[in-house]
Amino acid sequence: MFINRENVKNITLATEGGCLPIPNINSCDELLNSSLNYIKIKNIKLIIVGACWDCYLITNSALYANELTKRKILLKKLSDFLLTLSKYGKVKLLLTNPTGDVLSPKSLLIGSRFGEYTYKNEVATFDLSKQQIALRNELYEISKQRDVEIIDPIKELCIGITCPYTLTDGTPLYKDKVHMRPFYVRDITYFDKIILINQ
Repeated sequence: MFINRENVKNITLATEGGCLPIPNINSCDELLNSSLNYIKIKNIKLIIVGACWDCYLITNSALYANELTKRKILLKKLSDFLLTLSKYGKVKLLLTNPTGDVLSPKSLLIGSRFGEYTYKNEVATFDLSKQQIALRNELYEISKQRDVEIIDPIKELCIGITCPYTLTDGTPLYKDKVHMRPFYVRDITYFDKIILINQ
């Protein structure tokens, strides 16, 4: 995501399914290279780098980093890429919102297909895993090394490491194990920090 400092409404998204914002790991280099050229040409001054880091970088559940050694290599490449981007403007690193199989609404249904399905009338919560906490800490360390600001959804969506995934009446907040439902997104204020370029 690129934001023009002189016009907050001018926001450009550079994204593609399955693409991590890390150079030289898959077929997404063309997107990254064109994005970098766009940043240079348009004189972009605020750059947001985000991904479902949990989806790609947690051992045993990752698409690209199913070995710890490989994950460290990818994190090093991310660190170097953030350094490159910081030459052109202010960089913010957007961390992942809560993720996990338990977030899927399917896990919350009670009832039978012979009758009707309803949701449990209670607030459901889960704790971040040790792997999620470790990765979050690693990303914080990278941001510190590269003088990059962190936007951390966990701080707003959770209390410590405990995260709700339903409302008090049992309504699910997520539509699958990663993505939040639209009504929930509209109430989240950490997105405001993405466009508050003077903060």
